[in-house]
Amino acid sequence: MPIREQARLCGYLSRAKGQSGGHEKANLVDFYQAQVEARGFILEPKTNAIAGGGNLPTG
Repeated sequence: MPIREQARLCGYLSRAKGQSGGHEKANLVDFYQAQVEARGFILEPKTNAIAGGGNLPTG
């Protein structure tokens, strides 16, 4: 089964805006992230270092 079909069946969809009223688009990044986390790996959200975020040591 194609990966886009798997994502669609699991509910990882969004509506793309357009002149034709929009169409379904598979959210593959979210789908892959859910698969990785289901295997026990936690992905930390990336932050923007320029905006002052990040995981810098404080000590």
